[in-house]
Amino acid sequence: MRHGAAAVCLNKQNQLLMLLQAPPHEPSHWALPYGNRDVHESYEDCCVRMVRESIGYEISIVEHLKTKIVRGEDVTTHIEYYRTELVGGEALIQNPSGTIYDVAWVSHEELQHLDLTHPDDRDFLLQLLDERKDT
Repeated sequence: MRHGAAAVCLNKQNQLLMLLQAPPHEPSHWALPYGNRDVHESYEDCCVRMVRESIGYEISIVEHLKTKIVRGEDVTTHIEYYRTELVGGEALIQNPSGTIYDVAWVSHEELQHLDLTHPDDRDFLLQLLDERKDT
């Protein structure tokens, strides 16, 4: 089983941080910043580290949102989702594997039409955007 963390980061304009990514030679899709947890690393530390290492932003954890188990053909993945906030840095794609093609802040409207790596996340993310819009 793989273990990882996903960052749900919203800016002051109520836009969601998303990455356009894909394995080499495969179609790209949009996804939340996500990373695999290192041995003996907490999920929270994994979330902060992978955002810093892959796209240059510094984030802090606000709260745990949900746990998701994805059962694939070859491996099962345990993902912890965290609401995060941007505290510094700037967008800088710095992934040596070359799997990230773009970093963007997307609106509620844009999210409705994006081709997502995990389409089952769409309703959850739209609901978060709606809740924040009302506050």
